[in-house]
Amino acid sequence: MSDLIKQAGFDDDAVPSSRPDNYKAKEGKQDRIAMAWVADEISKKTGKRDPQFIFAPTFYVPGNGYILAKPGFDKLIGKQPKKRFATVVIVYQTDKEGELFKDEDGKPILSYSIKPWFFSEQKYRDLKSLHNKWDLSKHDLDISCIEEQYQNITIQPHPNSYLEKMMQKEKYKEKLMAQIEATIQTLPNSLGRDLTEEELREDVLEEEEQSVTDDSTEEFSNSDSDEIMNDILDDIE
Repeated sequence: MSDLIKQAGFDDDAVPSSRPDNYKAKEGKQDRIAMAWVADEISKKTGKRDPQFIFAPTFYVPGNGYILAKPGFDKLIGKQPKKRFATVVIVYQTDKEGELFKDEDGKPILSYSIKPWFFSEQKYRDLKSLHNKWDLSKHDLDISCIEEQYQNITIQPHPNSYLEKMMQKEKYKEKLMAQIEATIQTLPNSLGRDLTEEELREDVLEEEEQSVTDDSTEEFSNSDSDEIMNDILDDIE
């Protein structure tokens, strides 16, 4: 893993102020998700089991995606890097209102996917603020998408957590933990491309220059699903 990528909880002073299918909210649909990667121990600072993240300074280069911001890359690219965060979430399979689907007998079906979630420093701070009040290890999140391309979303805590109830049952916990850990391992390689200066010049900057030249001559996001027994749902009002 690149030295630029670091792990963070909500009490980590290392965060300055300033290949599975990734989770992306869809406009017109409400999602219900849960922070799946949380610390094993209770934080002395927050008094809670904090959600965990990795982050790194990155550049977004159109046509090339995210690139890890190594020293000197800002001068080559011509802009300052921004921090990009990643974590793992459980995304429940729901209708457009964020409600679980039901079987023929009208009973809710608890199915889920485990996905990486990548986002900006501002969303990290929004989640941190919610965690201070609600404890995101014990509450699911309702996500509403206002604008899809740039993932302009609103995040609201849910009164309860399907994930917490599943983790309390040993027959589900072991499988969940394995799925979550496997997804955590994919995060560093997806946070940003780890290029050398030579690769940056050859693969990105020269390609951009060629694209500008070409344009001047023309006119003109790892998942898994599972159905959980109704005894989980019976525990939740």
